Amino acid sequence: FGEWVLVHEMSHFLLPFVAEEGTWLSEGVATYYQNVLRARAGMLSEEEAIQRLEEGFQRGRDNAVSDPMKLERASAEMHQRGAYMRVYWTGAAIAMAADVELRVSRRGSLDAAVAATQELRRSARERVPLLEVLRTMDGASKTEVFRRAAQAAMGNAAFPSLQDAYQKLGIRVEGGRVKLSDTPEAVALRREIFGA
Repeated sequence: FGEWVLVHEMSHFLLPFVAEEGTWLSEGVATYYQNVLRARAGMLSEEEAIQRLEEGFQRGRDNAVSDPMKLERASAEMHQRGAYMRVYWTGAAIAMAADVELRVSRRGSLDAAVAATQELRRSARERVPLLEVLRTMDGASKTEVFRRAAQAAMGNAAFPSLQDAYQKLGIRVEGGRVKLSDTPEAVALRREIFGA
């Protein structure tokens, strides 16, 4: 196993057990945090964490092109179709975009949104409906960021665009390598997300 596996698996405890239609959310949040939390702990530099995220997003994009299907179907048939890269990394892209949007608007963060879901924890065998989890996450910021992102992604075969999030984070990709801007706004936002 890679050193990310334990962090990924522990990150699943940030959300309650989400019903199967929310596989992309539970796996996406864990996939995003497997890199973010290691950067916060000093196990990865900010640039290394962002590079690993971008490499994963590219795997998700490639999978969306090679086996195009709506995210809803990819989640439901993930094991049968081997759509792991699509489901995990689409969810991670949604998590990153939402995290950036909430922080830039000063309406909260992904950290606060997932913390709010702890009230939904039930028995280990009972899964919480996706819409209930998304409503709770949005309630933490008094927005519809997560429901809006889910609605756009579920019926879409394309990988979500990260252009706006990358611009705000000061990330450019050249030849598969990330380049980070040193503008004060981008540096401050990246430090909020990835800083120790």
